[in-house]
Amino acid sequence: MVNFYFYTELFKEEKDIGGVSTENRKIFYDMLDYNIIGRKIPGMLGQGEEFAKMKVRSQNELNLMKHLKSQPLFTESIPEKKPDGRVIQVKPIVLLVAYMCGMISTK
Repeated sequence: MVNFYFYTELFKEEKDIGGVSTENRKIFYDMLDYNIIGRKIPGMLGQGEEFAKMKVRSQNELNLMKHLKSQPLFTESIPEKKPDGRVIQVKPIVLLVAYMCGMISTK
């Protein structure tokens, strides 16, 4: 049910529903279908225009991202193949999964 809601909200004909830019809509268009697995959503969102620019800023952050990326919970969300010409930043995907699982808070 959540997956269907995510799909329909992203592709409403109104412009920028929920703050989703039209550029992100183009990026996500080929990735989405009605049968999307929920654990794949953070990996897709992590490829959005805003998140694609989020890079690791320090060696400590890099080490943390590598450690978390190797955990099964995070591995499932990271795309296996890179989309044509797009760079996949692991940091936003790891942060999204960690936030969704209650591992970090906004405070």
